[in-house]
Amino acid sequence: MSETRRETLSAMLDNETDELELRRLLKTADDNAELKRVWERYSLAQSLLHESRVGRLSDGFHLEVARRLQAEPAPKRGSGISATGRQFAGRFAIAATVALAVFVALQAGLDNEPAAPQIANEASAPATAPAAQIVEVDNAPVVPVDPEARQRLLEYIESMRFDPEEPPRMEHIQDSPLFHLVNDLQD
Repeated sequence: MSETRRETLSAMLDNETDELELRRLLKTADDNAELKRVWERYSLAQSLLHESRVGRLSDGFHLEVARRLQAEPAPKRGSGISATGRQFAGRFAIAATVALAVFVALQAGLDNEPAAPQIANEASAPATAPAAQIVEVDNAPVVPVDPEARQRLLEYIESMRFDPEEPPRMEHIQDSPLFHLVNDLQD
């Protein structure tokens, strides 16, 4: 008996298999005496581990399980999000996260503009905590942010509204180099 078949049987006893794997296993159980013996051993071990009542499985137990599965109605497919929708949502979430990180970085730079030289001076002081590593940064010139650009960015972010019933529009993002980079990484 293959290791894959043993793993499938173990997963079935732990309620971790899907319906297709379960049906395949039950079909092969009719003609496979070794599978039946392994099934009994695994079931016994599971019962002992979970401290439930232990008893011997009948020879037709798997047939009864298969019969009951056949009699059970197939689950109906829900109205969940399609794979394409999840893919777009994932890409949109990544792009939104990057945009938020840029916004926070710009905001932090604007709020701390006068304190920047002070931080650079503190970086050259000797470290007191042995676990911290201080990296010296050259005294690069601070580039001022255009107030109009900052205001436009804030207005744009505040104007964003999302309707949970309607999928997000992606046309404007698909031409972005970041969008292509994220797509290449996910594929």
